[in-house]
Amino acid sequence: ADRKPFVTYSETELKGSHLLLCDLDICTLRGCCWSPQNETSIPWCYFSNSHGYQVEGGQTDTETGFETTLTRIPAPSLFGNDIERLVLTAEYQTANRFRFKITDPDNKRYEVPHPNVSPFQGPKATNTNYRVEITENPFSIRVIRMSTNNVLFDTSIGPLVYSDQFLQLSIRLPSWNVYGIGEQIHRQYRHDFNWKTWPIFTRDAAPIGEMHNLYGAQTFFLCLEDGSGHSFGVFFMNSNAMGKDYECDYASHRAFDQGASHSPALLYIWKDASDSFHVSRSPPSALMLQICFIFSALQKVFPGQRSFLLSRSTFAGSGKLTGHWLGDNFATWNDIKWSIQGILEFGLFGYPYIGADICGFAYEVDEELCRRWYQLGAFYPFSRSHNEEIRNVDPAFWGKNSLLMNTTKHYLNIRYTLLPYLYTLFYRAHSRGDTVSRPVQHEFYADPATWAIDRQFLWGPGLLITPVLDAGTDIVTAYMPDAAWYDYETGVVFPLRKQTVQLSLPADKIGLHLRGGYIFPTQQPANTTVYSRSKPMGLIIALDDAGKAIGELFWDDGVTRGKPTNVRIMEVIIILCMWHLQLGFYSSFLVSWEQVFSDSNRFDCHFEPDATKEKCEALGCTWSVTVEPVPFCYYPSNDGYTVEEIQYTPSGLTVNLGRGNGPVRRPRVSVTPIDTLRLEVKYHENDMLQFKIYDYSNKRYEVPVPLNVPSTPASTYEKRLYDVAVQNNPFGIQIRRRSTGTVIWDSQVPGFIFSDMFIQISTRLPSQYVYGFGETEHAHFRHEMDWHTWGMFARDQSPGYKLNTYGVHPFYMGLENDGNAHGVLLLNSNGMEVKLQPTPALTYRTIGGILDFYVVLGPTPEQVVQEYTALIGRPVMPPYWSLGFQLCRYGYGNDTEISDLYDAMRAAKIPYDVQYADIDYMERQLDFTIGPEFSKLPALVDKMKLDGMRFIIILDPAISGNETKPYPPFTRGVEDDVFIKWPNSSDIVWGKVWPDYPGVVVNTSISWDEQTELYRAYVAFPDFFRNSTVQWWKREIQEFHTNPTNPANSIKFDGIWIDMNEPANFVNGAVGGCGNSELNFPVYIPNLLGRDVGLSSKTLCMQSQQFLADGTPVRHYDVHNLYGWSQTKPTLDALQSATGERGIIIPRSTYPSSGKWAGHWLGDNFSRWDQLLKSIIGMMEFSLFGISYTGADICGFNEHTNYQMCARWMQLGAFYPFARNHNGIGYVRQDPVSFDRAFEDLSRNVLNTRYTLLPYLYTLLYEAHDHGSTVVRPLLHEFTDDRTTWDIDRQFLWGPALLISPVLDENQTTVNAYFPDARWYDYYTSKDIGVRGNYSVLQAELEHINLHLRGGYIIPWQLPDLNTNASRKQPMGLTVALDDNGAAQGLLYWDDGKTIGKFGKLPSTESDNYAYICLAHAQYRSEEGNPQTIMSLINVPIKAVGWGTYCRCLKLLAFPCTNGNCFLVLLAVFPFNHSVAAFLLQMHMRMAFTSYTHLMSVRYV
Repeated sequence: ADRKPFVTYSETELKGSHLLLCDLDICTLRGCCWSPQNETSIPWCYFSNSHGYQVEGGQTDTETGFETTLTRIPAPSLFGNDIERLVLTAEYQTANRFRFKITDPDNKRYEVPHPNVSPFQGPKATNTNYRVEITENPFSIRVIRMSTNNVLFDTSIGPLVYSDQFLQLSIRLPSWNVYGIGEQIHRQYRHDFNWKTWPIFTRDAAPIGEMHNLYGAQTFFLCLEDGSGHSFGVFFMNSNAMGKDYECDYASHRAFDQGASHSPALLYIWKDASDSFHVSRSPPSALMLQICFIFSALQKVFPGQRSFLLSRSTFAGSGKLTGHWLGDNFATWNDIKWSIQGILEFGLFGYPYIGADICGFAYEVDEELCRRWYQLGAFYPFSRSHNEEIRNVDPAFWGKNSLLMNTTKHYLNIRYTLLPYLYTLFYRAHSRGDTVSRPVQHEFYADPATWAIDRQFLWGPGLLITPVLDAGTDIVTAYMPDAAWYDYETGVVFPLRKQTVQLSLPADKIGLHLRGGYIFPTQQPANTTVYSRSKPMGLIIALDDAGKAIGELFWDDGVTRGKPTNVRIMEVIIILCMWHLQLGFYSSFLVSWEQVFSDSNRFDCHFEPDATKEKCEALGCTWSVTVEPVPFCYYPSNDGYTVEEIQYTPSGLTVNLGRGNGPVRRPRVSVTPIDTLRLEVKYHENDMLQFKIYDYSNKRYEVPVPLNVPSTPASTYEKRLYDVAVQNNPFGIQIRRRSTGTVIWDSQVPGFIFSDMFIQISTRLPSQYVYGFGETEHAHFRHEMDWHTWGMFARDQSPGYKLNTYGVHPFYMGLENDGNAHGVLLLNSNGMEVKLQPTPALTYRTIGGILDFYVVLGPTPEQVVQEYTALIGRPVMPPYWSLGFQLCRYGYGNDTEISDLYDAMRAAKIPYDVQYADIDYMERQLDFTIGPEFSKLPALVDKMKLDGMRFIIILDPAISGNETKPYPPFTRGVEDDVFIKWPNSSDIVWGKVWPDYPGVVVNTSISWDEQTELYRAYVAFPDFFRNSTVQWWKREIQEFHTNPTNPANSIKFDGIWIDMNEPANFVNGAVGGCGNSELNFPVYIPNLLGRDVGLSSKTLCMQSQQFLADGTPVRHYDVHNLYGWSQTKPTLDALQSATGERGIIIPRSTYPSSGKWAGHWLGDNFSRWDQLLKSIIGMMEFSLFGISYTGADICGFNEHTNYQMCARWMQLGAFYPFARNHNGIGYVRQDPVSFDRAFEDLSRNVLNTRYTLLPYLYTLLYEAHDHGSTVVRPLLHEFTDDRTTWDIDRQFLWGPALLISPVLDENQTTVNAYFPDARWYDYYTSKDIGVRGNYSVLQAELEHINLHLRGGYIIPWQLPDLNTNASRKQPMGLTVALDDNGAAQGLLYWDDGKTIGKFGKLPSTESDNYAYICLAHAQYRSEEGNPQTIMSLINVPIKAVGWGTYCRCLKLLAFPCTNGNCFLVLLAVFPFNHSVAAFLLQMHMRMAFTSYTHLMSVRYV
């Protein structure tokens, strides 16, 4: 590698050439050394030290530097005519610039007449950053950087050759990292040092990628000198034909460089959209003169205007006058790659206005290459599509709505948006010599990974451009330097830095990332810059890690040459509330930005009581006193994990996380974060994704609740509603709605902790509108966001504000400020809490498991619920009879009380379908027993069922183990090993619940705890996860329904109410306590009732062991919140097996997906006025949770009710899907026949209304079961565009069409109801109320509840009766409420109401397999003869065909029933032309059979 060849040609180049072939004789003749090598590219003949020149007479100082004389060392000549005496002239021009030239003092030789390089007159610079050393024999010159002592330029590697027509100088360079020299196709930006020779002689040659000389002559190179990234440049000012040779030295780095003159020139360009002149083929000898001439001519043709010049042939310095394009390129993937290298090289040469012909000048181009090239070309400084006349590659050629056209428009709009930034970069190039298209290493020169990057580039310092440069790929390997990077199109912070990453860039995408710390001026785009310059301007502020940013804007009129004399003031609208900022033309503006955090951005670090400054700082957190409840102690902004590795796939991504900060202090305890975490993101559906964070080195408990996710992701990039990005420093995940750019999840906030028994993650929210999270009592449907914390841990607890109660639903729906909605489920079953703060943000804290999130994108609130229930399972389809009114109380003394109540209800003719018995019916509260006071209950149930009634029993999970006589549920349970035990033990975990010891008389006058201790039996808790338990439970239920040994004791129940299944326990943990297990007192206990007692308060010990169906042992600590969930499906299966019908299950404890099998009641509420409102909120929340069949205990369970409250509650409860009046032992009766005749009338009337509307309610429940729609529906679901509805929780809808506005306060006879923008009809009077988009005060006497029908809907109904068995035989009808367009539509679902499965079946005896309906339409004509419509509902009965008609049927539609399923669709009814004063809007319908399946969609226009 130390060989100094006299000619450097490869063997291939020598073959067949006219050059003198080098052999031993020629080498010896020239006085050189001969040494053949295996590699033909290495010179075999190389210089000895006897060649070159020597210094004669030393150095002479001059005004500008020094001079010295060089004389030739006697040696054989290479080509003859060697010049014997030379003069070296050195000039210290500036502290950073050194020039030397070598000339013949005896004969004046040609020198480049460069107009920009004038003679240096001195004086010479002092205190230079370099020093120069001369070696006298043989002569060499070295340039050394003073600060580092690095030798930058050293000619001692080879001799100076100086003859008349051949000059050679060799230079040793400090590194391989050399850039520049042109114009050629180098195939890579950093030069290849493997013995390459690059000729320089301007020529009309095609850029085909070979080592050919092309259009221009550029003799400048830049070299990075060492690992620091320090750089220097060398310019050889010589315009003769030449070549550059590069050799490889494996010990050091060397290069041959012909020429040694040193005068760097960085020149500038103005961009303009005016007319231009195109210089194509310029002889090199006249190039500079020609460009100057043409530039002068342009100034005359366009006086006072800038214009621009474009030249194909260039020489150093012509960038001051002209731009350049990279010549007649080709439509190949290589050419698109080489265009970046060419642009970067011409940036070094002083040509910022540079580009390549987009899609290539020659060759046919395919769509993919052209599309990718238009994406890249949008970011060429000179962006032009140019091609041969035989080809057409403009965007329109590919089709109006083609992918190419759309992506081209998209990125050209981005280009035009960023033109103020680009223009400012050109100003800096013009005034300071900065590059515009900038190599990544220019900004990150200390990072060796950037030194060879040539498939990415920057616009200035701030915009990183990563194109796709290869065919058939959408995954690009890119390098993200050490900075904060924001995705330009989404604003998402890129999670990784200073490493190579895989970017997913689908067919319509190019990578654009904004560098943190910079402010980018923008302007709204338009078709041309003439129009865009009149548009509003803005700033994009990309903050760095310190929360700061800085930027510049240069602005002038864009066309005037020089500074404009007529300066006018512009009004520029700047985002971020910088309004009416006045900018003067031809001015520079500096804007800086520093983020200041407000109180609402604090994330609580000391969330336990009694925080102090000392405790806070001991946690490594920040203390700052402010106003409560804002936390005084909060996390520093960089607290959390970091991203270590990220991998992208088309269907998701995985990220490994790390944390090296050691233990994280928590109050009272030390929590060690797990540092082997992995984030896994799956794009399951276009509207649903999952991301979970878990420990990849140790398997942790995960929730065993199956969800409906595709086995492989079914989404596609093009149709996804979301984009996902991972952020770093600290780690966070960001989910953005693609259609609007709204970030719906952003967890890059401090405080993320993942330890064994404490996990915390926070996220910013897009708005203050959050709904859901349960089961807790909330003051409003929309959450309070002012620092409220809500615990979730299933507990036997009556509802109360902020009290965790029976179920756990870690799901919320968020409304975005534009009305779009999304939902988030955390699938975690450990104890947890959520904290909501006004940022807006929320924090999850859970004490085990993993973080497993599912996000649904809506975008409407109703779609959110539909997508969520598609994930967890659709709500159960209840039997028709369960929609009837139901009666129950805890405290029936005997079966006679129930019988008397039933008789009284029938005598009062109050509709009523279901009777219950609470635990009173049992013997000593033992499951599957009948007490002596209820010995006639089986016969009573049979009697009631003959009248069409139904009966529901209660069962608790706890099974007594203290019986002195045979008790099969326990003994068989022990045999089947169904009960929960201590870990690694056969001992049952004993608790106490309702069953009493046998043979005791309970003294109810003593305290509850004393009663529990003295009288309550030991009970065991079945483990419903186990298959053996499921079979045991099924057998006990079947035998209680149909007693195999005593049929007279069979209870023919139709549904089961499962209570106390949190599971409730009357002792804390177990009889005798739980021991010292840390599971009962973990390192952190969420904000739960009983946290001072521990997690075992009123339930089981947390270390109790259960077993999943596959035999996997689990701790009750992990699955406590799943106990009710695990009991629900086995109970439904057992019920349906026992009855052969659909039945209904009413559990108290629920978890996501419980709604697949059951309804829910809202627990042991109180007879208080506020509970009416709380019941509406609870039902609407359970609508979100996917449990449609819900309701509260009408008139309250605890405490005494009163007449007025119960009356209002009966009215409200008539519109609960699950309508049950239920109260507790010892309180006054509150059933409808317990007050007076007026109360009976009130109850009858409102229940008759309910029963009339049951076909509509049943249809809504079918829609929920089949499509996931809500039944009890918040107004915001239907009127999302009306922000008033976002806060309404004192009214609700049944489905889309029935508005219920109850009285919820004492002594009120009016209600202030809101009517969204629609036509509303009073349900009772059929009149259009004439109010929309506003509140209206409605009269509401004690006997009245306000109901309104929404125009545009058809409501099916049926005449009521004493129960649904009777009402289903009554005539049916439709109420048609027309909207403003005179149209309405509706749906009726009809089946037999009880058969298991989606549709009930027609009886086989049915003779008429056709469904008939007759409809009529009438209108009247005004005096002018125009059709008129009166929007009133008139009750005109119509009977169906086969029963006689009361009207003329215009059209009869009959559709055959297939397999027992009838589908009847009526799309239009044609009008009569009778002069009657009303539409026929309400019709009766009667079918030819009474038990059938019928799905009817009606549209009435």
